[in-house]
Amino acid sequence: MIKFFSLSSGSNGNCYYIGNGNTALLIDSGIGPRTVKKRLQEYGISIESINFILVTHDHIDHIKGLGMLAQKYFKPVYATEKLHNSLDNHPCTRCRLQGNVRKTVAGEESTYNEVKFTPFIVPHDATETVGYFIDFNGIKFTFLTDVGEVTDDIVKYCKMSQIVIFESNYDLDMLLEGSYSPELKVRIMQGKGHLSNEQAASA
Repeated sequence: MIKFFSLSSGSNGNCYYIGNGNTALLIDSGIGPRTVKKRLQEYGISIESINFILVTHDHIDHIKGLGMLAQKYFKPVYATEKLHNSLDNHPCTRCRLQGNVRKTVAGEESTYNEVKFTPFIVPHDATETVGYFIDFNGIKFTFLTDVGEVTDDIVKYCKMSQIVIFESNYDLDMLLEGSYSPELKVRIMQGKGHLSNEQAASA
């Protein structure tokens, strides 16, 4: 049986698990190895059973613990070349991914054991941001975490999937009336930030 769950989601850190007992992966690691290990143990899963890590983008809430996790447990890290170039210079990952770098190409399928995965570009204000279409031994997922607007590729991959993990980030009225600075409000809404609840529901 394939299991999916969120180990952490939100501005304090993002990390997600997909596995079936034979092969397991994490998407992002915005939390540290100790927290990942503890939260996996709550599901009866060993951190050593993780085979590899997929990275969506280089914002700190998605990669804060990535370098430590990859270095301590020697896990391959899959990301596009542009994203890996950024990780090479990021204080959270610099010099920590040596020997674990695996490069992907947006729109092209990669394979690890029984898992096939295809990154695809999504609009978000990081160095480069991807969603993932994952074929896990015949069970198809589309995974989208930080997205500024819904693209044709997003719709295409969602239609191909049995399971969709899809961002719904804010209520527009609450955002406009809230305490965020005008600049941050614009950043969130301007098409390379995040999806409102209405945009997610419409998609």
